Amino acid sequence: MHSIGLFMRFFQSRDDYAIVAPFFDAALGPFMMPIRREVCRWVQRLDIREVLDICCGTGHQDMLLAETGIRVVGIDRSPSMLEVAQSKSRRLIPFLLSDARRLPFRDNSFDCVLISFALHENEPGLWFPMIREALRVLRPEGKLLVVDYLAHSSGKHRAETLLIRWVEWMAGDSHYTNFRSFLNSGGLTQILAQHPLRILEVTRCFRGMVGLVLSTPEKS
Repeated sequence: MHSIGLFMRFFQSRDDYAIVAPFFDAALGPFMMPIRREVCRWVQRLDIREVLDICCGTGHQDMLLAETGIRVVGIDRSPSMLEVAQSKSRRLIPFLLSDARRLPFRDNSFDCVLISFALHENEPGLWFPMIREALRVLRPEGKLLVVDYLAHSSGKHRAETLLIRWVEWMAGDSHYTNFRSFLNSGGLTQILAQHPLRILEVTRCFRGMVGLVLSTPEKS
């Protein structure tokens, strides 16, 4: 009966993550954990005290950050993902339902904005609005930390490349199409280079196929 309920919820809510949300951490946790811990190390090293996590999903990253004393606000467009996040955090972390292109915050509200594995799953026409909105709520001296795929040669680290492509393919046709468009556009660093940002640091993970990019708004 529980499975039938999830099935019906998927079609009634138009929430793309209604079915996968309860199993998301179990399925992708081992892959994501090293990157999530690296994000925590970066935030601590930079002495950041508050983070807005755009497209926070099930909130696992936010809980790791909160454990280190960081104040975190998470936003996501999926009610199902936020339901999981709120149940795990016991409502100690603010999780808000919001479109990443229209954030419910004033200009210059946060010292750090995090976007983790969210750009590639969206259509190309949404990448720029998401980044522009992140910059709007970021303070002039703030830090934008983005985690996503880098462009890579399909002939290098073939096993890992095939694994990533399989995971993205399993997420559905539109998701996989967006993933391919993201890589064909040059991956994370090329997309960020088209914005008024100064890249401060790039760390490669997962055999160089995933990048953690730290940047700050260019001064006008």
